[in-house]
Amino acid sequence: ADAARWVWDGYLVRGGVTLLSALPKCGKTTLLTHLLRALPAGGDFLGRPLLPGRAVVVSEESQGVWAARRDAVGLT
Repeated sequence: ADAARWVWDGYLVRGGVTLLSALPKCGKTTLLTHLLRALPAGGDFLGRPLLPGRAVVVSEESQGVWAARRDAVGLT
């Protein structure tokens, strides 16, 4: 475990898979959207260290839904 390299300390480990699971409308997509916005610069995210990086999103939601979310939150 001490060899683990956390991308988001305590939540996302480099090379691992993380599942966000909860009831609908609990904020999973909101959390992910803001994490994606913070990821390029890294720094502090919700009180935990975040390494800078890139991500790929695989979702059952349509491209149009993600495009609207991207524009609303300012994702690049």
